[in-house]
Amino acid sequence: MSKLYLTDRSAIELMRTDAFPRPHEPMLLGTNDIDDAATRAQQIKELERAFGPLRVTPPYHIFAPDKRSRRSSKLAVCRALPEGLVSPSFVSIDDACACAVPELAYLYICQRDELAEHVRCAMELCGTYALGPNERDTVTRYGLDALSSKEKIRTYAQENHGVKGSGKALSALRYVCDGSASPMETALCMLLCLPPSSGGYGLPLPELNAELPVIQHLGGKRVKGVRYGDLVYRAARLIIEYQSRLFHENAGSADKDEDRRDDLEVMDYHVMFVTPGRIKDFERFEGIVQRVAHHLGVSLNPKIMGTTEERLELRNMLLGNVLAY
Repeated sequence: MSKLYLTDRSAIELMRTDAFPRPHEPMLLGTNDIDDAATRAQQIKELERAFGPLRVTPPYHIFAPDKRSRRSSKLAVCRALPEGLVSPSFVSIDDACACAVPELAYLYICQRDELAEHVRCAMELCGTYALGPNERDTVTRYGLDALSSKEKIRTYAQENHGVKGSGKALSALRYVCDGSASPMETALCMLLCLPPSSGGYGLPLPELNAELPVIQHLGGKRVKGVRYGDLVYRAARLIIEYQSRLFHENAGSADKDEDRRDDLEVMDYHVMFVTPGRIKDFERFEGIVQRVAHHLGVSLNPKIMGTTEERLELRNMLLGNVLAY
């Protein structure tokens, strides 16, 4: 029986479910290896009858072996498998489908949309969370193994530079950080660091969820330990901590966060707390931007401040449909 070879939106959607393994073992496939690709509507309907729902929402974004065998329809958006792939590029899911690796799917994402969407997608692929696979399923999963990394995407794009989208992917990586633990951490990082032309403030990239050696004070003892900071500017000794709604609802979490803050401040870090309310309130957030810039020794041009069209669009994209947990 034929099978689907998912790419683009469908691949990303599958990666947001537990059907895509973390970690995964990629394999290299060429046009001769996917000549069983389901591209016709009848083939896809047969797969649906045999296997039931195929975990992703139609129309399916799929590969065909070559341009001649593409058969786009209401059920499928068909792409020709790029020639000359030199990196392992597929993961076998089951008898019904295989899926492009995150790095290949990302190159196809970068063929459309704008820089901010490219960065947001890469931050999710390189982070430890997964959004709901579609608009009906908005539950985000946390504490996952990262699907990829900034370096893996860069290496893949360079090795497969003939794939359309590789250039835009490499450009977007300038604004991507590994290790984001939530959509709101991603939003905070992007709002601070994207260039003003894309709605950000052009601040330097931080480290996300970085290890920080500290001396913990336990009673009368001083013990070497490790704490983690959400957004860390190590050279400037600045840490930005995102406090979700859960922080305010869980007293135990609040106590642990206060202990962590004290340990970090003893090591001469300045800890700045940011809540959902402070991010969503535009004037308060610009105050945060200016404080961060001050700690980093960055001089902000007054002309880039305020409610530009690009900034409002970015905030709507990042915050309009995100539950601030």
